[in-house]
Amino acid sequence: MLYSALVHLRPGIAVRIYMFDCGLEQAERSRIARVVERTGVRATVEWLRSPALADASHPLYRMPHAAYARLDMGSVLPKSVHRAIYLDADLLVLADLSELCGVDMQGHVLSAVQDYYVVNVPYETDLAGEPGLSPDRDVTCPYFNSGLMLVDLERWRALDLGNKAAEYLADRRRLTALDCATADGAARYSSTLKYGDQDALNAVLRGRWMHLDCDWNVSALGLRYPEYVCDSVKDSLGTSFDTLRTTSKILHFCGPKPWDRMVLEPLAWRWWAYCRRSGWFAPAQGILAQGRWVARTGWNLSQSFVRRAWARRSHA
Repeated sequence: MLYSALVHLRPGIAVRIYMFDCGLEQAERSRIARVVERTGVRATVEWLRSPALADASHPLYRMPHAAYARLDMGSVLPKSVHRAIYLDADLLVLADLSELCGVDMQGHVLSAVQDYYVVNVPYETDLAGEPGLSPDRDVTCPYFNSGLMLVDLERWRALDLGNKAAEYLADRRRLTALDCATADGAARYSSTLKYGDQDALNAVLRGRWMHLDCDWNVSALGLRYPEYVCDSVKDSLGTSFDTLRTTSKILHFCGPKPWDRMVLEPLAWRWWAYCRRSGWFAPAQGILAQGRWVARTGWNLSQSFVRRAWARRSHA
């Protein structure tokens, strides 16, 4: 993500990058510094430690500690930072992010893109009336994907949004009949909160966010399997998925990751092309890493083919 974000910036722009340290070793920090230097962009990197990363009380039924770090951006970023672009690590940036700096946020605390798979808050479960939410039962509040957020940090701090979202998660845990440390408790909790901090931010904001154009956060999984995207989202896109393949400003690899399996070809190959150019791997390491990826993908595809063939034979 970092390399692709920097190489698409307009010439001459200076950038300050704040990265949450989620347990990186010094060697990995050095590789990140090498990637930044390779872009030629005037950029400085500052490392942040999030209180959420050390808080074992967070309900981590699915999400890693790092997923909760964004909730602390208001407290860990310098007070001199008034606006920030938050980016998940599984993004591929294909446009100049500085375009977002001039967006009129119209007084909203954040701007984001409508999620492809969750339409409204509440969604499959009734979140209305829970702690931190409006008591009304209106289900028309849109639900955003938090992988890319343009954040007004002054309003974020004024609203104490991060703490309210964390309190909402804690309240949901307390409302669970069984402790989340047990298998049954964790299962019951995950049935009502599927996306951790993203659910919490949506629940607390309750639709009070500004929509960005859909091409700023395009689901790679949605491009590969558009039949699974919510119909209302398809109607609101204003363009076809074939067009989005070429106009996407950011590809979001939510779901399967391109470094794991070749399930999103040719989008995964596009990610690997940027990875090779970034210098993250030494030349020989890059060839070896991609070779392992291709071998693993080939094995997965062959296994899938065998299972389908066996299923057809069984039903014949």
